[in-house]
Formats: sequence, C-alpha cells, structure tokens
Amino acid sequence: WYIGGCGGHGLALSVAHGAYVAGALLGEPDPGDPLPWHRSRAPRLPLSGPVRPLLRACVDAHGWAVRRVC
Repeated sequence: WYIGGCGGHGLALSVAHGAYVAGALLGEPDPGDPLPWHRSRAPRLPLSGPVRPLLRACVDAHGWAVRRVC
C-alpha cells in the first residue's frame, strides 16, 4: 500500500479514499466495484511532438512545488 498526501488537490476524494484504505487494512470486505483510481499502471497519454516535454515540465514543476511546501 502507498498512502500519501494529496498536496491540497482533491480533498474530498482523499478523505473518501482514506476510509476505503482503512477498511482494506482492517480486513473489511470491499464496498463494491474497484474504485477508478486503483489501477496497476497509469493510462497512456497519446501525446507526441513538443507537447510531451511541455507536459513533463509542468508535472515536474507541480511536484517540486508540492514537495517544497511539505
């Protein structure tokens, strides 16, 4: 399990997911279908050309900003 912070983005979702993770760690049965954010890997983004490095720079900058605050 990986349980990390949300960096202030998606507070309601992080609270709901916390309840789901707590139930799973305590051995309670699953509440239903798997949640959409539980995946074995991230979906592929069909990006090519100059868009991909721009997206990478944006994601890196966001990660840096979140780590700087924590």
